Amino acid sequence: MGPGRPLDRSRDRAATPLTGRGGPGHDRRRTKQDTYNREHNITPIGINKAVKDLTERVRKVAEERGVYKTGTAVGELPIPKDEIVKLLKELEKQMKQAAKDLEFEKAAALRDQVIELRRTMALDLEGV
Repeated sequence: MGPGRPLDRSRDRAATPLTGRGGPGHDRRRTKQDTYNREHNITPIGINKAVKDLTERVRKVAEERGVYKTGTAVGELPIPKDEIVKLLKELEKQMKQAAKDLEFEKAAALRDQVIELRRTMALDLEGV
C-alpha cells in the first residue's frame, strides 16, 4: 500500500451470511451439524411464532385517563406564605443557573415546580 491509497479492509473482515460465504469454519460447522442431525433423526424446522397485534393494548393504555392531584392549597400547607415566596425566588434562581449550565432537564423540572407553587398560591388567594 502506497501513500495516498485507501485501505482495503474488506479482505481482512470475516465473511458473513450477507456476503454469502458464511465466515471461516462455516462449512465445517454445517457439516458437523448435518451429521449430528442425521445420526439422531432430527429434522430442523424454522421458528413459528404468531404475530401479536399490540395496537389494541397500546390504544387501551393510551385512552386511560390518570387522576392527577396537585398539591394542597397554600393555606392548608404547613409553610407560611412568606417562606413560599422565598422558596419561589430560590427555585427561580436555581432554574436560571441550570439553564446557564445547559442542564435543560433540571431547569424544566424546576420550572414545573415554580409553576405548581404559583398555581397553589393563586388558588389560595382566590379562596380568601
